[in-house]
Amino acid sequence: MSRLIPSEDRWPWGFLAAADVPGGGAPPAPSAPPPAAAAADDAPAAWNVSHSATSTVKCPNCGAGIAYKPDVGAYSCDYCRSSFTTAEMNELTAKRNLSQQRHEDIASRPPGSGVDQEHIHGYHCQSCGAQVVTTDTTTATFCYYCHNPVIITARLHGDFMPDQMIPFRISREEAEASFKKWTGSKRLLPDDFTSESTLEKLTGLYLPYWYTNARCDIDYQGTSSSVRTWTSGDIEYTETTTRSHTRQGEVALRDIGLVAFSKFDEDLLNGISPYSMDDAEAFQMPLLSGYLSENFDRSRDEMTEPMNQQAGSHANHVLDQSLSQFTTRDLHRNITVFLGDWLYTLLPTWVLTYNYNKHTYVYAVNGQTGQTYGELPLDKRKLAILSGIVAAVVLVLLLVGGYFIW
Repeated sequence: MSRLIPSEDRWPWGFLAAADVPGGGAPPAPSAPPPAAAAADDAPAAWNVSHSATSTVKCPNCGAGIAYKPDVGAYSCDYCRSSFTTAEMNELTAKRNLSQQRHEDIASRPPGSGVDQEHIHGYHCQSCGAQVVTTDTTTATFCYYCHNPVIITARLHGDFMPDQMIPFRISREEAEASFKKWTGSKRLLPDDFTSESTLEKLTGLYLPYWYTNARCDIDYQGTSSSVRTWTSGDIEYTETTTRSHTRQGEVALRDIGLVAFSKFDEDLLNGISPYSMDDAEAFQMPLLSGYLSENFDRSRDEMTEPMNQQAGSHANHVLDQSLSQFTTRDLHRNITVFLGDWLYTLLPTWVLTYNYNKHTYVYAVNGQTGQTYGELPLDKRKLAILSGIVAAVVLVLLLVGGYFIW
């Protein structure tokens, strides 16, 4: 005997439950984007980017190059041992007016004109006057002669002026310690992989990302069925329940981010994600001092479709979670994505590259959370020796065992 029981599962949404966010936590309601960086005209005179093609952040006491140290949360001079907060640096450097009238022809380019994307560029270090050669996307680097940090201010105009950034929270010493811990138990690495010369290649780098908020409108209809069978006396009963599922509403997603730099492996960067955007603050040029920094080479237009796909993927995940207890057949599934304002963002990363047997191995540390990711080279000579030792031990055991058996 069989019977059919119709049922309806209708769930109009206005917002989402806490469990609906991929990776845990509720998708927060739409919120105002972080405050954009102040316009160049509002910045302290020492950091007004229209004044010079390059800028070196100098110690107000001794004039040596100075860099932001995340472990102390302040600017620290390695020469006179002075330290300054960001507010103090802005005030003191403004008084000294470090920006000079150099390379006016470069700095006077119209905002948003960017840089020549086909050539290597040369600038001059304001500390020693030596030429600083960079690639076409570099915005912060070091002078190879005096080793002072150099900021390419001419490349921080218009569309290339970041809206927000997360300063480094992990110091170089902490990043080195993470690397040593990561490699400590690995016995088949090349000898020089953990040497001091390799650790010297560890570089602090601000990488460009695009961030935005999104609203996803969901309209879904589907069906599912379940079968229950039981026996009473000599009769077997089968009950089939068919349900109709409706989902309508919107999903609010905050801080969707995609890397805007094509020269790095996205899998590597995904391996050290996520970053907490709660620490994001308006862009401050002095925070670039002491680190490398790159401009985006993937424009907003180029990233619109991938951003839509990522937002749609999150919304689909939330929808599937709400239907997880059923085996559904989709009748209608439509997700419309509306992206909010875009924010050009710089995120901190420690990166180490190592060339071995014509292959480049990359190790990275999240400069905010300390999350690590990378791939390890394998010393085939050590592997062969280890394999030989294991084979010899096995052979000896077999010979000794055979001797006693026979």
